[in-house]
Amino acid sequence: MLETLANLYCSASDLRDRLSADGLSLRLGDRLTGTGQYVSATTNASAGATTLRVQALNDPLDAGDTLEFYGANMPGVAEVVLSLSASIGATSLTVNQLPSNVNAGAVAIDTGVNAADLARIGIALNRGTAKVKLFCLPRYDDAALATSWSVNGWATICAAKWLCQRRGNPCPTSLAEDYEEAIDEMKRVSYGALQIEDIGMRTTATPAWSNVHVELGYDYQRLRVETQESESTPTQYAQKISYSEAFCFEI
Repeated sequence: MLETLANLYCSASDLRDRLSADGLSLRLGDRLTGTGQYVSATTNASAGATTLRVQALNDPLDAGDTLEFYGANMPGVAEVVLSLSASIGATSLTVNQLPSNVNAGAVAIDTGVNAADLARIGIALNRGTAKVKLFCLPRYDDAALATSWSVNGWATICAAKWLCQRRGNPCPTSLAEDYEEAIDEMKRVSYGALQIEDIGMRTTATPAWSNVHVELGYDYQRLRVETQESESTPTQYAQKISYSEAFCFEI
């Protein structure tokens, strides 16, 4: 089992914004067992509640189904997982503890997606992040990349492309074009033709000059750097320091 990356460059909400809540759900479930019915909350439910009041169901719902409620002035999508099956005509759902508030009037569509299907979002986020790292990590630190809007966009596009192509499906033309553009931009980053905005590179892109002299007291590696008279820019390799110069106070 692969470990989750320490820093993810995009989130589930980014994927929902890219593909829409319904479009994301359609790409998660493999067996297409959803009824497609709209499930509407009739009363407010607070985070932590295990019961949700809804309009009478037209079709049954299975235990484990995950309903994504949105709308009704909610700040985001609330993922509600059924802990017990619900039959036709039911007006109350028994659910796992709600992760956030669900407002009256919020709506979800039964797509047949369950909690196991939602785990694929995590896989997509890791794959999208890994694709960006492939091009950008040699020049930028991982933590710095996680703060860039451009990196967030590239990772979201790569993650969305993987989700869209699951089950051998073709990638939508608009997303495929954005993916090619993202890859082209990341390639330019990798060979130094494009710099990511608002974050610093791991090392300077300009040459670092050092004053050196030969230390005859060494059998090998006699070329030593005079640190007090050289650039202080850190290098990606260990420098051999002239200690006689470093501790000399000559003016």
